[in-house]
Amino acid sequence: MMVTLDATTDVETVRVLLAELAHTTRSMTGPAETATMIGSLASSLVALRQVLDELSAWHERAADGAVDAAGDRDVGYRAAFDIALHLSQAAMEIERAARSVDAAHQPARHISWPAAERTPDRVPAVRSGRRLAPPSLFGTADPRQQPAGVSH
Repeated sequence: MMVTLDATTDVETVRVLLAELAHTTRSMTGPAETATMIGSLASSLVALRQVLDELSAWHERAADGAVDAAGDRDVGYRAAFDIALHLSQAAMEIERAARSVDAAHQPARHISWPAAERTPDRVPAVRSGRRLAPPSLFGTADPRQQPAGVSH
């Protein structure tokens, strides 16, 4: 992967690669490489957390010079701090995700798939009632619908 010294170009490259990874993981046939992938994803999340922390810190440092579209410095200052707060919160959530992915990596390193040349087409009948949660909508504009009666 080619990385430039331009953060805007680099982040676009990462976005495209993640979209491609999401597509290719839908049809993985060899389970043996999943432990390596999980470990790499954990490391990537740690790096993403650092990027979010750095962006947050930049917005906090630069808040004094921020203005809104109408030229209001007070509004710009508050907006810059609001951005910093949201990025900091996102960094904390990413850190939690990184810990979870790393926790998944630990047992994944110690299992093998001796007879598995490809992923089974179906779940064995004994475990067919067990299902994972639906995929995350992280990065989409569509909010996940909450069941009626659940408050947050």
